[in-house]
Amino acid sequence: MVFNDYIDYKVDIINSPHKPIPAGKISREAALLYAILLALVSSLLSFIISYISFFIVISGLLISFLYNTYLKKKGLIGNIMVAYSTSLPFIYGASILYFSNFIPILILIMLALLSNISREIIKGIADIEGDKALGILTVANVHGKKFAVRLASFFIILAIISSIIPFIFKLLNLYYLIPILITDSIFIYATYILVKSQMESTALKSKNLYLVAMLITLIGFFIISYYE
Repeated sequence: MVFNDYIDYKVDIINSPHKPIPAGKISREAALLYAILLALVSSLLSFIISYISFFIVISGLLISFLYNTYLKKKGLIGNIMVAYSTSLPFIYGASILYFSNFIPILILIMLALLSNISREIIKGIADIEGDKALGILTVANVHGKKFAVRLASFFIILAIISSIIPFIFKLLNLYYLIPILITDSIFIYATYILVKSQMESTALKSKNLYLVAMLITLIGFFIISYYE
């Protein structure tokens, strides 16, 4: 995230002037050193835990570097890379426990992956002016807002379907269905308001609602698994 702010400072001057670098709270040079420090510490800690954990962290750092320096401007492929990064914490946590009781984690991985692909596409609508000025080829910039909304809706529908499948096949305790239904309802509402109005302000509200939805699932799964 820090490296992203370091690379994207010109975009943030337009889209997010309140962020630390454009707001003058930290210099770009200091931010870069901080990003390197975080990468080194995370790599060292993961290496101490296990080789698998180390591999997962290194893959995340590599994807982060490729995305921020090259893939960000390539539209959907960049969105997928960001989405993969958001699913890594769940994969990482599962690796520490040798992927035991993996079904609940798999749901979180699929929800994070698919909903964040959708969220990144929506983010391209919210940031359309700044991205256009800097030649970033988001789905919204290349194909228009209407197509971007349709594609985002497609991925969120896949996320909702993937969250329900384990319950249909009785692979997961029904208690887990409670946070899933709340999350899916928020996903549906956030997508609905975006379909109705494709304004940048609506896209910003929609992508923030996606974060709230994911947080509800995460907290719900934690509480249920603790008492199960």
